[in-house]
Amino acid sequence: IREAGMTPARVDATIGVMTDAVRQRSDRDQLNGELIVTLIVSLRTANVDARSRVHSALLYLADQRLRGAPENKDALAQLDSLRKWKPGESDSVTELAARIDDWRRFLTLAR
Repeated sequence: IREAGMTPARVDATIGVMTDAVRQRSDRDQLNGELIVTLIVSLRTANVDARSRVHSALLYLADQRLRGAPENKDALAQLDSLRKWKPGESDSVTELAARIDDWRRFLTLAR
């Protein structure tokens, strides 16, 4: 996913295969966290379209992770903040690093 030349269809297919594989496993709760970690690293792509699709996948997986845990107010607040970010070409290296840190913080809070 981090390859700059990946087409949107290939990015979607890659994310789809990963999320489908996790959903079909009995240990999906643990694998969901591992997939989130993998996708967080994938945000470092120069391909803005891929970054946006990865961010959308992370939001989907985060919702799955918090399903049944509405009392986790800190994780929900972090997720609300992450929903406001729209990856774009103007993202600086430091802004992207901050968003990656925000995703890691979410994952820590959502455990």
